[in-house]
Order: sequence, then C-alpha cells, then structure tokens
Amino acid sequence: MREALEVAGNVLRLLHAVPPPGGLPRVAEEWGAAAEGIDRALTTGRPRWQTSILEPAMRTYLGAGSVACASVLLHGDYHYANVLASETGEWKAIDPKPCVGPREYDLLPMLRNRWTELPADDPGRGLRDRLRILVEFAGHDLDTSWSGAGRGR
Repeated sequence: MREALEVAGNVLRLLHAVPPPGGLPRVAEEWGAAAEGIDRALTTGRPRWQTSILEPAMRTYLGAGSVACASVLLHGDYHYANVLASETGEWKAIDPKPCVGPREYDLLPMLRNRWTELPADDPGRGLRDRLRILVEFAGHDLDTSWSGAGRGR
C-alpha cells in the first residue's frame, strides 16, 4: 500500500506542476451539484471511523470552488485504478476529468478507495497514515493545506 501511495503522490505532484490550460471548468462548476450526492454516498451507512476521516476531506471537496488558494490543473478522478505504468515503466495518470482548483481536491478519491486494505484493529489510524504518505509525496504540507484532516493525530 505504501508504495502505491508514494507512486500516486509523485505522479500527482508532477500533474499539479503543469499550468492549467484555459477553458477548463473550475471544480465548483464541474462538481458543485454532484458533490452533495457524493457526500451522502460517502457518509451514509459507513462506520463512524470512516465518516470522521471523510468529513474534513468532504469539507475541502465541497468547498474546492470557493477556497481562496492557488488553482492547479486537476485530474478530477484520481484513484488507484487511474495510475498505471507505461510500457517504459513510467507511472502515468489515465482517464482524467480535467478541471481547475485547489490541489487537495485530487486527494479524496485516493482516500476513499481500498478500505479493505486498512488495518482492521485501527482503520482510522490507517486512513490517517494513508493521508500523510500521499500528502508527503504529492508535495503538500498537511498542517497548512488539508483543512485539518489528520492534524494533531
């Protein structure tokens, strides 16, 4: 799991360094209406540990269009199945839903996938560890860029 997160974080860091082309929608324009449904789907019927981790992530996700921060080129659907090795062994992001917004937006899909790989004895800790690894390799600063998720834990 750690290796997959390191690879995904590195690819994301490179993607976010590319200047966004003009004409792409902002996150809020692209996902604003759909975000409420995503919020319900992520939190309904989930164990409390999942919901407690997802709530701060969703606040960032839902507020992505209004947050006063630098906007970058976003993948828009960045999860494990969309990071593949090319024939030359280079890691690539595939199947983008390109938009523009804060780079933290692309982290949520990586966090909400592969629940069964989290440690059964403390899945909340496992998810926080996942976030820390992804943030580190994506070049983020957990204390300043992620709306409080995992801070002080």
